[in-house]
Amino acid sequence: MVLCLVVAVAVAVVLYQLARTTEAVTCGPVKLNPCLEPIRSEATPSGTSYQKLREQRPSFCGYIKNPVLKT
Repeated sequence: MVLCLVVAVAVAVVLYQLARTTEAVTCGPVKLNPCLEPIRSEATPSGTSYQKLREQRPSFCGYIKNPVLKT
């Protein structure tokens, strides 16, 4: 009985984590603007820059494949 409860809780936690990681991301390269200055000037990136990179990570492949974004 206790084992079933532990397994049920573990499954619930895993499902919750999966649901959180698959939340929809609004892709937009403009959202990476806080990262431009550290890239250009070799300055230390801000916390905002790291946050935006993490948020936009699911969009990176789309950015690479987008011919409009290539320079």
